[in-house]
Amino acid sequence: MSTSSNIKFLPINRISCDDPMWESIRAGKKFNVIGIVVSVGEIQEISTKNNRLLPKRNITLGDASGKTVVWTAWRYEAQKKYDNNPVIVLKGALFNVEYHNLTTNFRTIIQINPDLPEAHKLREWYDTVGKNSVGKNKIESCITLLEAESHNPEVGGIPYHFSQLGVITLLNSTEAIYKACPKCKKKLEHQQNPDKCKNCNKEICNDYIYGLKVDADISDSTGNRNVVAFGESAEAMLGISIQEIAQLFENNKFMYAQVFEKAVYKTLIFDLSTKNEIYKDQTSLRTMVQCCYPFDYSDANAILLKKIKEITGV
Repeated sequence: MSTSSNIKFLPINRISCDDPMWESIRAGKKFNVIGIVVSVGEIQEISTKNNRLLPKRNITLGDASGKTVVWTAWRYEAQKKYDNNPVIVLKGALFNVEYHNLTTNFRTIIQINPDLPEAHKLREWYDTVGKNSVGKNKIESCITLLEAESHNPEVGGIPYHFSQLGVITLLNSTEAIYKACPKCKKKLEHQQNPDKCKNCNKEICNDYIYGLKVDADISDSTGNRNVVAFGESAEAMLGISIQEIAQLFENNKFMYAQVFEKAVYKTLIFDLSTKNEIYKDQTSLRTMVQCCYPFDYSDANAILLKKIKEITGV
């Protein structure tokens, strides 16, 4: 059996490299990328010039290099299910310099769990090693909350993406669990029975699903910031699945509250996206958690020692 196909894949650590020279080279170029789904963001809807709603979703891919990159999926690809960390192949993906992510168009060939040697190898790596290590070395690219303040996106402009090592200092359990539409995952509009999905313009009786939204404060030695997390990112922060916490919400309010209390002071590496929005004629900074990872103190110590040696020359 062949150990590789004839497709040349670009490793994710080359795609997510922060070298400005490499960034200018990859801009506008097409790449073949293979990665495993590390996390999946919520489906968002972008209004087009024709006032049509276009589904969009950020999907984080990783590979054996330990690095990750965000792929922005559109239309039907955004609405697909990506359960159980599937392997994704993008043939002809584009690198977006402004958003620092991968994007695709109608010419891009997108495959989920393809029968390729590279895909089988990546699956084996993730199941045995990768699920406990991918994303860990993102600590090298983390910046402080104070450093992030110097990047203030314009209203309606390009969001600013950054990684941050932070501590959860506050969690709001109020309205964290909500009824959602089983089709579009949007929050249902509460009314006299039955509830209604405004997005799908459909009444939902008992076939709703539960959604999870976490409103939190995260801090580091330089400051703090309010963040919002949905779906898998919220699950990672709390350390529990939506199904499990929904059951506690319905049957055991004390244990439900305990989940939030135990998650406070947890240290994680956060991938954040921040932008300025206008709400009720006021501009406010909104920061979303794209995904988050466990924190390894031994990795952090090694990086700190490396930086100390670079500064002191010892």
